[in-house]
Amino acid sequence: MESKRIIVDLRHYIVELTPNLTAWRNKNIAAVYNDVGVEKFAFINDEVSVKQDDSENTFVTNFFKTIEEAEIWALN
Repeated sequence: MESKRIIVDLRHYIVELTPNLTAWRNKNIAAVYNDVGVEKFAFINDEVSVKQDDSENTFVTNFFKTIEEAEIWALN
């Protein structure tokens, strides 16, 4: 069975997520998530660092401070 949920841990991510990079991600990466039917996308970070306001996304995005919180949300 394939998963329709993604969890990404950004706590040690060293690239600055600029508006241009976020726009590129929405166009080139999130579009693929939409195409394959991703339902939930969880970011783990100490603060909200990725603005997900692309109205074309068909999946729900949420932010968490721990992997445990993200897993509980993603699996429900």
